[in-house]
Amino acid sequence: MTMDGRHYVVCGLGFGDEGKGSVIDFLCNPRRPDPARTVVRFNGGAQAAHNVLAADGRHHTFAQFGSGSFTPGVRTHLSRFVLVDPLALAAEAAHLASAGVPDALDRLTVDRDALLVTPYHQAANRAREVARGRGRHGSCGMGIGETARYSLAWPGDAPRVADCAAPRTLARSLGLLRDRLCDELGPVGGPSVDLLCDAYRAFADRVPLVDRGYMRRLLRSGGH
Repeated sequence: MTMDGRHYVVCGLGFGDEGKGSVIDFLCNPRRPDPARTVVRFNGGAQAAHNVLAADGRHHTFAQFGSGSFTPGVRTHLSRFVLVDPLALAAEAAHLASAGVPDALDRLTVDRDALLVTPYHQAANRAREVARGRGRHGSCGMGIGETARYSLAWPGDAPRVADCAAPRTLARSLGLLRDRLCDELGPVGGPSVDLLCDAYRAFADRVPLVDRGYMRRLLRSGGH
């Protein structure tokens, strides 16, 4: 953890289980003299598992929301380097609500340029893993690597968070993604394009989608 007086950077240098979630929860603790008020996710996606056990016994395994979310008012920003899964975000928000955090989505902003993880990516991820047989990688099946792979192969067509607010663009990118994966792997399954477009539009209506300048303004603002 490095500190410059305003910003903290928390990185895991091992293979997980270093306590990143607990460290972030501590940095956001309101009993500290100058607690952090915003947590920025700068990589990864919904495959993360940052465990926080609060003093009052509440527990949550943070995936896309920042691990400081048990503290009222602490915000989460998902940067353009995060691979965003809106469906998993909704499920995580529901679990946080059951753990006494009803406003997690109200405290969330997402960069418009972030890649979108879809059920098609996840189905392709799992199909590739099964096809490896004894040579399986041990994938968690969340579609993170598949999303990155597709964006490198088809950079202009990869679905992004901004597309959630542009139905025609989103329908085109999702259709291309599904068809290309089916051509390569056979039927991959998953919801219809129309159903996904409706779900992602609801996400765009619910959560502020911000441009790259938001992060620069955030870093220059007061507070940690």
